[in-house]
Amino acid sequence: MCEREGELIYSEEGVEVRTFPNRPGDYNVYIGEGLGNYFLFQRGSLEQFAERTPMRKLEEGLRNYNWRINPALKENNLSPEQFALILARTRIKSLQAELDHAE
Repeated sequence: MCEREGELIYSEEGVEVRTFPNRPGDYNVYIGEGLGNYFLFQRGSLEQFAERTPMRKLEEGLRNYNWRINPALKENNLSPEQFALILARTRIKSLQAELDHAE
């Protein structure tokens, strides 16, 4: 397994989402255990896929963002729709943390 940097925000079904060290708004996304299954979601990308990309266009959007995401999902028995739900739950958890920090 590769060394995983950043604070863990969310983990489900073999997907981990972590903060990207020293770059607020960027996320490390790990799919499964493989070294090649690590992706950087730059500021706004996670939100785009979690909130604004229609399910019918999700696979194409992920392929355009990084062509290796869909094969990594398939390798780990995850559909793009399941991945979108994980990203949405990550976004919710991230927003909750922001609210908790603001109080």
